[in-house]
Amino acid sequence: MPTCADCYYYTPKSEGQGDCTINGPTEADRDRERCPSRTFRPKK
Repeated sequence: MPTCADCYYYTPKSEGQGDCTINGPTEADRDRERCPSRTFRPKK
């Protein structure tokens, strides 16, 4: 199952943590189905 770390909008900051351009700080292993704004876009 894809996670936040697999999303185009995700930028890693430290191991296991990062920032989402749209939703702010997030965990890298958060399931894409739990995306608050439903904006998951896979990295190419």
